[in-house]
Formats: sequence, structure tokens, C-alpha cells
Amino acid sequence: MRENRLGGRMTMPPSRKRHKDPEAAVNQHADTQPGAKAALSAFLTGFVICLLVGAVNAALQKQPASAAWLDVLLTSLIAGVVLAIGGAIAGRLLGAILGGLLGIIPAVAIALQFPVTEERLTDDTPLELAGPTLDGKTFNLADYRGKVVLVDFWGSWCVPCRAEMPHIKAAYQKYKDQGFEVVGVNIGDSRQELEEFRRDNEMSWPQIFFNEPSKQKDNPLAREHEVIHLPTTLLIDQKGRLVGRDLSGKTIEDIVSRVLEHEGRFYRVGVNVPVLLLTVAVGAFAGAAVGAWLQRRLFPGVSPPASLGQAA
Repeated sequence: MRENRLGGRMTMPPSRKRHKDPEAAVNQHADTQPGAKAALSAFLTGFVICLLVGAVNAALQKQPASAAWLDVLLTSLIAGVVLAIGGAIAGRLLGAILGGLLGIIPAVAIALQFPVTEERLTDDTPLELAGPTLDGKTFNLADYRGKVVLVDFWGSWCVPCRAEMPHIKAAYQKYKDQGFEVVGVNIGDSRQELEEFRRDNEMSWPQIFFNEPSKQKDNPLAREHEVIHLPTTLLIDQKGRLVGRDLSGKTIEDIVSRVLEHEGRFYRVGVNVPVLLLTVAVGAFAGAAVGAWLQRRLFPGVSPPASLGQAA
């Protein structure tokens, strides 16, 4: 405080506040937002948390590891991608979402280029599978030693199962004279539904069918062989060993021909899960980051409400 010349006391001068241009403040705030780091941190957080929760849940429900790991990984991946999009450059969620979705498309296309994984066969134990058939007989896989057998777990109500049927029929017609057989394990159909579908689609191979309603819904063979989705296919070689699982599409003919000519290998056909998880994670994250960056460059004035509130 100080006195003026008239003897009065002079108050402290009011502080001078700098009034920034609101638009400049918004843009400056948006420029300081963490982009890739925030998205990566959010992805890892969501992935790890969901992975731990899924593993604990699977353990509490006493699910077999072979049946639970894929669902846990996929769920964790989805959670990570969602949180990564949410943690992308602030105010650019539209670009992040569109970019993330577009990034997944080429990732899946790349993963589909590696449909067959081939491993050395380590288990020489013959697979056991037997059950009553639709025509009142008994099917026993042990009676088919010396032949290659495709076991198809399916149901006529299952749309993917119906889509796979032409491929199975094509492989059967092509290789049945060379020692290839097919057996269906029906799940969820009534006797009448199965008979009608089999007749209409000219399926000449045997069908394992349980008359008991409880076993139609909770198939003991599906439970024994850890079938968690339909269709599921098992390929058995001439010595009764499991040499292929989850065969689908045109690759059925390819793998059947390999097994008829060579023994001692295990073939897993379908989506190569490790490649799929890696490519989808990279594609979604990169797409979200690029999409958010593009929106930031093309529409610099668009910012989230929180930024507007701070700027005001």
C-alpha cells in the first residue's frame, strides 16, 4: 500500500489478467493432448485387466484351459482396443473409431493368408469315439483302422454347419474310394429333423445320434472331446490318431489328401489364432492413432467439451 499526493491511501492496483482468445486456447490445449502414449497405455491396461479377470473366472467355473484360453484372449483384445480408442487423441474419437475399424480389415486379411498350422505329431494314442447311429447300429472308430476319418460335430439348426456341408460332401465324393470316411455327431436335432435334413441333402455317411433328450442337448461325445462350438471337425488318420482339428472350407480336401499320402503330422486349419491376435491388435491400434491424427489435422477446431470448459 502507498499514499497518494492528496493524503489518501492508495489501494493495490488490480491484477492485470490476460484474456486469451478462446479458439487459440482450445487449439493449444488440444495440441498438448497425449495421443499414441495414452492409447497404448489404455490398451495395455484394458487387455491386462480383462485377461486377469477372464482367467480367474475360467478357473472358478473349472473350464478346461483348452476351451477357455481363446475366449479370454479375444475378450481381452476387444477390451484393450475399446480402451485404446477411448484414450486416443482427445476430442478425436470419431477418427479413432473409424481408423481402428478400418485397421482391423487388412489385419484380418493378413491373418487369413496363414490358414494352416502344421505341427509334429506327438501323441500316438488312438482316439476313442463310439455311439449309436441314426439307423439303430453302433459306430466305433476302432473299426475304421486303415482309413482316414473326418468326425463332424454339427446340427441342422447351425447356420455355419450347413455352410460347411458342401465342402464335406465334396471331399467325401473325391476321396471315398481312396480310404476316406465321414461320420457325423449330431447335436440338438430331433430324429425327424435329422432324417429330413439327411435325406434332403443326400448325406450317405453314418450319423451318431442319441435318442435320450438329455443327451441330445448335452452330447457326451462333445463333452468328452471338448467341443465348445459348432461345427467342430476332427480328422483321424489310418492309425486312429487325431491329426487335424477345426478343418473348414476348401482346406478340408487339401488336408485329407496330405493325410492320405503322409503320416506323422498334425494339421490345424482355420484362423491362425496367434497371427490373428497380433495383426488385429496392431491394425486396430495403428488405425485408431492414424484416424485420430487425421481428424486432428483436418478438423483442428473440434475439441471435447472438457477442453472448452477449461478454455473458458
